[in-house]
Amino acid sequence: MDDALGKFSLTLIDTLDTLVMLNKTKEFEEAVEQSSLILEFAALSRFTGASISEEYAQKALDFLWEKRQHSSNLVGITINIHTGVWVCKDSGVGEGIDSYYEYILKAYFLLGDDSFLERFNMHCDAVMKYISQPPLLLDVHIHKPMLNARTWMDSLLAFFPGLQVLKGDIRPPVETHEMLYEVIKKHNFLPEAFATDFRVHWAQHPLRPEFAESTYFLYKATGDPYYLEEGKTLIENLSKSTLWVCCNEGRSYRKL
Repeated sequence: MDDALGKFSLTLIDTLDTLVMLNKTKEFEEAVEQSSLILEFAALSRFTGASISEEYAQKALDFLWEKRQHSSNLVGITINIHTGVWVCKDSGVGEGIDSYYEYILKAYFLLGDDSFLERFNMHCDAVMKYISQPPLLLDVHIHKPMLNARTWMDSLLAFFPGLQVLKGDIRPPVETHEMLYEVIKKHNFLPEAFATDFRVHWAQHPLRPEFAESTYFLYKATGDPYYLEEGKTLIENLSKSTLWVCCNEGRSYRKL
């Protein structure tokens, strides 16, 4: 693979500074863009037998871990990859940071390295201490985690109940998931962002799968048919409002 690409794949991740070469020219990158390399490049290394890709992806993940706020074990949303300074100092589990937590736990499942689980557990404890305000999940300031940074939530945090289920928790994800379902029942869909009183903050709905994924995980963990009914409601709402029928190309769903 590396030879076929003229070592381009390795050049992309040769140092943290050159992560900006991932077809981007801006100076600041979201934490998720560094963390989400680990599964892909680890799998590539295991498949090809060349460990170098996994090593450099691990380097990027270690960088984010080192730059966490040590007093709270929270990470921000956006970091200057040249200086290691957090540019967006909000910390949450939604947009810009969701995959960071997801990939740490899944890296443990895939690679079996206990350090990933240890990091995830420390982060998860911090999330439950500072960000979780049951049933809400509200962003906080990374340096002042007792202070909310937002009064609204975005739809990407809907993945977190499913991640908690994968970790082995049930009650907290049930509470958050039910809150999200109340938002859906009010608007038929989960808005891209919504306020703590469930009013729409960003009205778009780009057909994100996170809530459906969490619904599936909760059903598999509990066996409760209630979650099957939720899934049925999701499909019905999609079919009524987003299903687009084209005589030449068949059926597809369009975002709102």
